[in-house]
Amino acid sequence: MKTYLLSFSLGGLFASSGAAWLFLALPMALVVAAFKSKRVFCLMSVALLGSSWVLINLALVEQSALGANEKPYRDTVEGSISRITQKTNKTEFDLNTLTGKIKASCYRCQLNFREGEQWHLALRFKPILNLHNPDGFNYRRWMLSKGYVVSATVDSKSPLNKILHSPGVTLRDYVSETVNVKRTPILRALLLGDKSGLEADDQRLINRAGISHLFVVSGLHISLAALFVVFIFTWLQRPWVIRHWRYSQAISLALGLMVAFLYGYLSGMNTPAIRALIMLVCALFILWGKRNLSAFVYWLLALVFVLVVSPLAFTGLGAWLSFGIVLALIVGMSGMKGEIDSSPGVSRIKMFVLTFKRYLFYLFRAQWFAFCGGAIILIVFNVPVSPISFVLNICLIPVVSLFVVPLAFVGVATALLSDTTILLFCEQILVNFIRFMNAFEGTVFSFFMIHDENRYLVVISFLMLLLPRSLFIYPLAALSLLLALNAKPGYPEVGAFKLMVFDVGQGSSALITTNSHSILVDTGYGKKGSLGMTDYVVLPYLRKKGVTQLDKVFLTHDDADHAGGIGALKSQYKSITRQGSCREESWKWDEVIFHQFQSPDYKVGNNGTCLLRVESKNGASVLFAGDIEKKAERSLIKHYPQLLQSDVLLV
Repeated sequence: MKTYLLSFSLGGLFASSGAAWLFLALPMALVVAAFKSKRVFCLMSVALLGSSWVLINLALVEQSALGANEKPYRDTVEGSISRITQKTNKTEFDLNTLTGKIKASCYRCQLNFREGEQWHLALRFKPILNLHNPDGFNYRRWMLSKGYVVSATVDSKSPLNKILHSPGVTLRDYVSETVNVKRTPILRALLLGDKSGLEADDQRLINRAGISHLFVVSGLHISLAALFVVFIFTWLQRPWVIRHWRYSQAISLALGLMVAFLYGYLSGMNTPAIRALIMLVCALFILWGKRNLSAFVYWLLALVFVLVVSPLAFTGLGAWLSFGIVLALIVGMSGMKGEIDSSPGVSRIKMFVLTFKRYLFYLFRAQWFAFCGGAIILIVFNVPVSPISFVLNICLIPVVSLFVVPLAFVGVATALLSDTTILLFCEQILVNFIRFMNAFEGTVFSFFMIHDENRYLVVISFLMLLLPRSLFIYPLAALSLLLALNAKPGYPEVGAFKLMVFDVGQGSSALITTNSHSILVDTGYGKKGSLGMTDYVVLPYLRKKGVTQLDKVFLTHDDADHAGGIGALKSQYKSITRQGSCREESWKWDEVIFHQFQSPDYKVGNNGTCLLRVESKNGASVLFAGDIEKKAERSLIKHYPQLLQSDVLLV
């Protein structure tokens, strides 16, 4: 049975990863297997069933969603409100309707929404679109996997908007108000997984440090809540256990499961919480039945259950990290229950020391396996890997698990009774920790330089580091990793340049690379305090191409859709040219000529755009004209007729 479950899981995982070739190859392999081995035929049939299940669900979701080429339209709809997020001048929420889930936004909203309310709303619908960048994040597929079928904007001034039903104040409302965005933003992110209150710099720091999993309602948080309750009620029932009370474990596990579901409900039952609950339910039911099964079987049952219940979960990074790291921890902790010398001549102190050293070794090994396994998954998804995350997780996971989270639970409970002392104390601990990390951000929180030229070699190196020590392959793995990380990315020849124009929606951003230099022209949209297109599009591409330091950032003008993302780059550039400091100047990098200039009649606004012309050694040229308008165009034709001639014009 275990083998068949594994086959089903592998089929589903391959289909989720986009390996459509597997779906085409499996039927042919089935025909061959039918003449070779009945068992192989059955296993491949189950794998085909798993991949078919995922692909069929993906096709159904795509069919139910508004097509990417469909035009926006207006209509009214009824639905229930959930997952409200307050941002500057904007309220975002989910609208659950009979036809699917809508991702709705209300700008400068005059309506007051509460979770659980039923509303009749006038909306402007538009399809969920994807940015078309090479190997970029597939936003549409990610949103469809979460159940969204369309995005919409609320016409807040429409007389058709009206509330149909209000459920009254719920426990979730009380908890959300207690751990609110303004008073305890970091604690809210830790306990409820809502990062909307975190500053953009704090979110970047958490991602760079490799501890973002602590700020998602995951198996760690839900398991801690359940185990805390199981421990308390097991301890409270000790007098009855002595009197042969047979229901101690059953009652403790049932209460722990109830608390886990309550926590998932309070956090909004998002996708990570649902995955964690499924894994916990599988483990607790097997424990309840007193089955002597390995941890791997628990993990495999939870994996199959998630693929059946939520077949699109593995189209995104989150599920891969959740199950991948748990599997790495299981493998790393295997063998911990081995025999320890307990002969009569061994003292209790020595027994304690031996046991402690054994547990410490396996905990270290488990964390090492989790780091290497997580690194492989992150590299495949083109997400940066921080070497310091290994040390941070070894230190932080026990502290967060055994101190911060339990204390925060107590703080929330006391705050609901109107005493916020413990809650604010926990928030201050987290604030001080973030400040401490910020002090070392520039020197400690760096990434492995992983790009297209060394990506597969780095993955192979980490895979070798997961192999048993008995193979004596660690020195080779270390050497392989060292060589891979020192591999230079590919650059254009001297005299040539490469132009990459990013799809950043409204706005502009482009990267020019020569043989040894790089310049970013505009950053795309962004605003202070929020993540922008630089975070989602530009920086991932720079990492992918091995560009760790920009020689120059060139901002054509100061509009938010061209210069708003400069804050995300921080110290990743040597110099910057802004609209206000634009003077006519030319320079040469690797035989490529750059010339910047501006209309002498205009210095601000769109007409004051700072233009950049780039020309290769063989005469190929491109001109960045920003958002200039007719008046500036006439002025430039008068003063710079030669510089305006180019093969490519970007406006």
